[in-house]
Amino acid sequence: MILFHGLNWTRWEQIVNNTPLPRLTSFVEDRLATLKNVIKEPELDGWSLYLGDWGYNTQKERAEAASIPRIHLLQLSDFSKKLK
Repeated sequence: MILFHGLNWTRWEQIVNNTPLPRLTSFVEDRLATLKNVIKEPELDGWSLYLGDWGYNTQKERAEAASIPRIHLLQLSDFSKKLK
């Protein structure tokens, strides 16, 4: 699994475009707007998307994310479990 967190969108695109990726990939972000942009990219359809419930999002954004099937809410306490 490759896990990205805290990268701005442009830098993230550079990494994705220049890195051979394994089949299972995940993207963890604390900004819902960024995850919504990822959903628009067809080449990233196989990625698992997580909204970290810590950081720069509100309860309203977390509720919206919960209504989007591709986005999973991730608690900080569960973050390390995803790395294994």
